[in-house]
Amino acid sequence: MKYASSIHVHSNHCDGRVTAEEMILAAIKRDFVSIGFSAHSPLGYPNEWSLQDDKVDAYIAEIHVLQAKYSGQIEVLCGIELDYDCTIDTTPFSHVIGAVHNINKDEQRYSVDASPERLQKCIDEAFDGDTLAMCEFYYDSVVQSSLRPNVNAVAHFDLVTKFIERGVPIDQNHPLYQAAALGAVDAILDARPGMIFEVNTGGMYRAGRSEPYPAKLILEHLVKRGAQLVLTSDAHDVAGLDYGYENALALCSEVGFTSILRLRAHGFENFKI
Repeated sequence: MKYASSIHVHSNHCDGRVTAEEMILAAIKRDFVSIGFSAHSPLGYPNEWSLQDDKVDAYIAEIHVLQAKYSGQIEVLCGIELDYDCTIDTTPFSHVIGAVHNINKDEQRYSVDASPERLQKCIDEAFDGDTLAMCEFYYDSVVQSSLRPNVNAVAHFDLVTKFIERGVPIDQNHPLYQAAALGAVDAILDARPGMIFEVNTGGMYRAGRSEPYPAKLILEHLVKRGAQLVLTSDAHDVAGLDYGYENALALCSEVGFTSILRLRAHGFENFKI
């Protein structure tokens, strides 16, 4: 039985490359049981990658139309990927994925996932070249994002490591890095024991990473903490819908998970690995 679902999918309502309907049709062809859209939340400043404030209602309306159109073929869910500095009303959404894409420091905004060059600029300008200090700041932001009461899943927990295989010098074996990352896991689960962490294959598809988010060392800690996982592709086009799923499931099994979650119209269900 394959894991045929993703609750982290983008369309041209934000920075996705195809329409929501094209994503649904591709998911049906791959025998998906459910697909959850999670547009990047409005950010309150000019950008080309998030849902715009005046387009939220149109996004919700289209997903609801498609829910009805494809009822009986696939379950279509309307969620949101909520950036940690966004305060949008999330009550209309079936699921809310809390995310940190930027570091906001000294009244400057730095992207951690746009490119290796922009992440290095963040390290050099905002942290005087101290990569570990940048990681500590990032994980503090992830904790703040995840503790919001409307968030029910943590997006790409260690997104800050996106470009380590493309030259950004983040040492995941350094004790201070591990203290920051694993300490963030503990802070989240101590406050919200039921929090769900996504295993996200998007970086494998779009950035050439060799492993999903979060890295193996973090997954090992998550299994010790009894955390819950949900597998997502963070797809921005149809080719990425279930990219890397077999490898991600194998990694989850290797570290000790026997099941993960899958979102359906009635809520989360267990999926045996």
